[in-house]
Amino acid sequence: FKTEYSTSAYGRRYNIWKMATIINGVTIQPGETWSINEEAGPRTYDRGWEGAPGIESGQYVEQAGGGICQANSTLFNAVLRADLEVVDRTHHSWPLSYIDTGLDATISTGAPDFKFKNNTDSPVIIYAKCDGQAKTIEVSIYRSAMEYKLDFTSDVISTSYTGAVKTQLDPSMAPGTSRQIQGSHPKVVVDVYKHTYDLNGNETSVVKVWTDIYNAFPAIVAVGPAPVPVTA
Repeated sequence: FKTEYSTSAYGRRYNIWKMATIINGVTIQPGETWSINEEAGPRTYDRGWEGAPGIESGQYVEQAGGGICQANSTLFNAVLRADLEVVDRTHHSWPLSYIDTGLDATISTGAPDFKFKNNTDSPVIIYAKCDGQAKTIEVSIYRSAMEYKLDFTSDVISTSYTGAVKTQLDPSMAPGTSRQIQGSHPKVVVDVYKHTYDLNGNETSVVKVWTDIYNAFPAIVAVGPAPVPVTA
């Protein structure tokens, strides 16, 4: 599975590359459950991660390791198509542009995590690479041969905005002024489907496998101090 990050700044691109180097070549034995958080360890500046935007408490903030969720979401989709058992997966706070809604997987130091189990009778190997010119990350799973192929699609069934606004005081701004920091995010409900094909490419079944619900988040507006009252 492959995703693209051409619009990302250096820090985010670096973090995606760094995570790809960490998971590349990992071997999971039959019956073993593997955790990407355990493999990568804490994401901190002193451990060599760059600063880049990440979602925290309903808004984008600069953090060490920002952007690694793209590497994880790419891995998640490869794992799905390899028909391995997903043990622990959490979607993001809101849909993202690099992956279809309902097919993303977020991680953070400590939690949430992404875990999957090698439910086959032979070792499974992760192969991950970044193409610096095309600005893509591709993750492949090597496992015992499958007599079928899988694909996954999503169908957004509802999108609803609340119109709510959250304000944050910014003492550095002029009194009585405001500026929008972040736009609102709607509540999104999406169904995800698993498509099974024979080795000749003929579809043999379509099954809804889960429904994800992304909660709404208000717009965030920074406001300056209240204007000083003018006395007569």
